Amino acid sequence: MGSPSMEKPRVEPQPILNDEKPDPGSSSPTLYDKDENADTTTPEGTVPKDDVEEYVSGWKLISLMISITVAAFLMLLDMSIITTAIPRITEQFHSLDDIGWYGSAYNLASLCPESFYINLPIGAVCAVLILLVNIPDRVVHTDEPILTTLRTKLDLIGFVIFAPCTVMFLLALQWGGLDYSWDSATVIGLFCGGGVTLIIFVFWERRVGDAAMIPLLVVRKREVWTSCLTMLFLFTSVFISSYYFPIYFQSVKSDTPFQSGVNLLPSILGQIVAAISCGLLIQRVGFYLPFGVLSGVVIAIASGLLTTLAPHTSTAKWAGYQILIGFGRGIGMQTPILAIQANTPPEITSVATAVLVFSQTFGGAVFISIANVIFNNKLKDELTARLPHLDADTIINAGATGVTKVVSSKDLPGALAAYAKGVDSAFYLSVAAGCIMFVTAWGMGWKDLRKKAPVKEGDA
Repeated sequence: MGSPSMEKPRVEPQPILNDEKPDPGSSSPTLYDKDENADTTTPEGTVPKDDVEEYVSGWKLISLMISITVAAFLMLLDMSIITTAIPRITEQFHSLDDIGWYGSAYNLASLCPESFYINLPIGAVCAVLILLVNIPDRVVHTDEPILTTLRTKLDLIGFVIFAPCTVMFLLALQWGGLDYSWDSATVIGLFCGGGVTLIIFVFWERRVGDAAMIPLLVVRKREVWTSCLTMLFLFTSVFISSYYFPIYFQSVKSDTPFQSGVNLLPSILGQIVAAISCGLLIQRVGFYLPFGVLSGVVIAIASGLLTTLAPHTSTAKWAGYQILIGFGRGIGMQTPILAIQANTPPEITSVATAVLVFSQTFGGAVFISIANVIFNNKLKDELTARLPHLDADTIINAGATGVTKVVSSKDLPGALAAYAKGVDSAFYLSVAAGCIMFVTAWGMGWKDLRKKAPVKEGDA
């Protein structure tokens, strides 16, 4: 009679606590490891949802990708329309000082109705294409009430603390040196209030832990915070170019808004070609870090060249400079995202990616306000020095495209030169952004994306 078979004891997976780190050399299953001996069926005999591999394929995949691509195109189109319209808006509202606020003003749709008529039919087509696709639902549904979910999953208190902090900093940057002197009680009070609120916000995020709006446990990982800073300074360059190229073309070169938009094509096309080429190269060589470092170098050099823009700069020069800075942005655009995906476990990748997106939008808003301060102060200084017999505030209040209406033909060359110098000074900030990006990119991690995880014994 054969000996009875011995049943292998089953090892239950153990969850990872906040203060615990899994041992890479340990063979014990964790919350995110699959146990080979675990029962893969539910009591009803069905396969759990997480074990079912569902993918969109065929015409559904093509339909979905077309919709997403077109939606991204419309978003970029709206941004280009707004930035191109800004010089004319400053003339209409006599508010050249407020350029830093225009990017986040959604009521600009009333000034650009054409964008609505473009978005409506194309957006409707995208919506129909997406509705035709049954996207596999990978969300684990619970019976938790929606109000409970909002209270426990959203850091509403953190947002309430962070929002006034941001507003105070932006108001200080907006008013400093223009409406109020930098040493005025108003500006100093805003900076102090923003600083104190920021400290409170950091302590609150530390107290909340994993449920924080910006989880410190995720951000303090070197590959994460360096990727966020790299993306932040990359988009600083993007925003500065997007806002101040139209001012240069429409104010200094006296181009129409349409011509100004066409003149932006070299940087846009250069960025698209570089992004596609860089994606293919990273897939082939495996390493993303060299492209991020190179991006910082190219952006710094191209931005330095853009500080030489003048009223009589040739088309070949400003177009060539645009191609170069577009190339620099394109080769670095994907590297922070790849760094996040390669250096974070799947359970926190979405959180780290959200922090990355937040850093690029928040950083862009802050630094475009800083660029606005630099531009306006330099413009006023240049107008005062070149045209001392004229009131600089009158010329500035006329708006970026209203210079010719308040300045005589005799004084016009001096006014245009002053505007060119103002634009040049804004690009110095882009130079600094490229240099800082060069430094932060080194921390994104040297990892070969081509390497696959080793196959465990018995998996084959």
